Amino acid sequence: MEAVAVNDWINTSPVFYHEKTGKYSHRLADVIDFDSFDWDWVGLRVYLRFGYCALGLTPIRQVRFVEARQELLRCHFFQPFRIGGKHRPEALQRWIDALCCVLKPWPAHFAKRCHAAP
Repeated sequence: MEAVAVNDWINTSPVFYHEKTGKYSHRLADVIDFDSFDWDWVGLRVYLRFGYCALGLTPIRQVRFVEARQELLRCHFFQPFRIGGKHRPEALQRWIDALCCVLKPWPAHFAKRCHAAP
């Protein structure tokens, strides 16, 4: 299996894919198969409720998208695609570690200022 699309932790560039035809793109309109077009009612309800595609669903049946911190893998046997099971937390973990390094000294600094005040 090869990774054809990798998404970051905040889903800045969504990747849509068709489960049957094997097309994938950053635009939803590029992957729609109009010969077998049908609505996905659950995906449509999610789209109308939130205003965007969520939970990996789209309003079009058999068209899905890669969620945050996942990768789209091309399979060569039974299905054209599979969502990668391994999440990609390294960017998020680096951001949390950097934030903790900045915030860790603050309580000691404030405690020192509070005890030093008359």
